Amino acid sequence: MLDLAELACVLQPARLRVLVHPWLQELYALTRSVVQLNVLRGDFVVTADSLCGHESVALALRLVERSHAANTVSGRTLLAYSARFSPPSMSNRRGRQRTSKLSLEIEGIRRRGFGVGRETGNESIHTVAAPVLDENLQAVAVISVSSPHGEVVSHVATTVRVAAHAASAHLASTVSDC
Repeated sequence: MLDLAELACVLQPARLRVLVHPWLQELYALTRSVVQLNVLRGDFVVTADSLCGHESVALALRLVERSHAANTVSGRTLLAYSARFSPPSMSNRRGRQRTSKLSLEIEGIRRRGFGVGRETGNESIHTVAAPVLDENLQAVAVISVSSPHGEVVSHVATTVRVAAHAASAHLASTVSDC
């Protein structure tokens, strides 16, 4: 029962939005790019919160609010830190196992601590996403910053990771208060 109470306490998207929103605001102030909080629902990544300004409204409208997780940087980052992700099994013509492109990307995300890349189906959008983790180091959400410019990768990755880490610590302390 305590485990269920903790899940109800933190994982509700409305509660998650309230708890993480200050970090989204800080990231927007620093980047002036589209900042989102995304969660995994089944096989899909869903936007729980989004911030943008006048200059980034057009970009925000091009970002899909619900998409198959494997098709977005945020979704792949969520999968990388999800206990239920199991890499697809692939074999070559000789029956030998080979690693899928998705599995290789997931490994890279785990190694770096963040996802980075262009959005599938919208190659002009560059996104950096970092996981918001629970006490078991499982992703409950990701914080992402998207921009139509490649520089989002070079100067924002560390900032996004720091914000996600701080939000994770805040969530952990909030769970203990529930």
